[in-house]
Amino acid sequence: MRVPHGDLGPIENPGDVPSVIPFAAAPGDTIGMATSVTVSPNIIRAWFDTVLNPLIRALTTEADVLARGNLTWKTEVQRFASLVPVREHLMEEVYPNLDQMLSLHPEFNAPIAEHDRRLPPLAEACRRLQESLTESRALGKVLDRVILERPPDTSVGQFLGGFDPEDHLKVITDCVVNSAGKLPGYYETARIWNKHRDEFVAVLKTVEISPLWHATTEASVAFDEAVRDLMDKLKAFRNEVSLSTGVPIVERLTGQI
Repeated sequence: MRVPHGDLGPIENPGDVPSVIPFAAAPGDTIGMATSVTVSPNIIRAWFDTVLNPLIRALTTEADVLARGNLTWKTEVQRFASLVPVREHLMEEVYPNLDQMLSLHPEFNAPIAEHDRRLPPLAEACRRLQESLTESRALGKVLDRVILERPPDTSVGQFLGGFDPEDHLKVITDCVVNSAGKLPGYYETARIWNKHRDEFVAVLKTVEISPLWHATTEASVAFDEAVRDLMDKLKAFRNEVSLSTGVPIVERLTGQI
């Protein structure tokens, strides 16, 4: 298989012959380095299995979550369930493989940094929105009215599944921040949220909450752009390396189809 290498000219790469992948030395390097390095198919296989494929899957999940508007914000822990810095998507044991790949391809340092830079502002926006919703009289009034309109033969305790109104308010706040749709029936708050969702979400349009909701939306859009940019770059790189070296993106399936 012929592999393009820019100024080096095409190089034959039959079978298991190692591939020559050009890279640029990172800024600040003081050791003289060649303009290319030999990377064996085994190393490329390790990059695919431990770094590129897991990262692309994780970033795809992030993009899907953002597209649905569900930020997976968790009030109790003050962080997202599915949106994390890039390295947190990988097991610590494979960090050396990531660092090795980045040392040869520093062009990914910037989009990774941008991904991680855009995440804290989104978390801060969600935290401020959550706190404002929790303290909002409007949201509390909706929940109070829903409780008052419960079936006459149902006590408050039965209606709330044995939980305090404050506990339901926390769950409802999470649902509002995450633009949750219909909740599964096993959630104690499901029958309240599913029936009155539009009334709870309408609080986002109030004067006190609206600016914080818009700030959260803007931060979400900025993070989404960083996620998709990194994901697209990693996909393109993975495809290019696979085609130029003959190493499959997925070597084998571990389960039955």
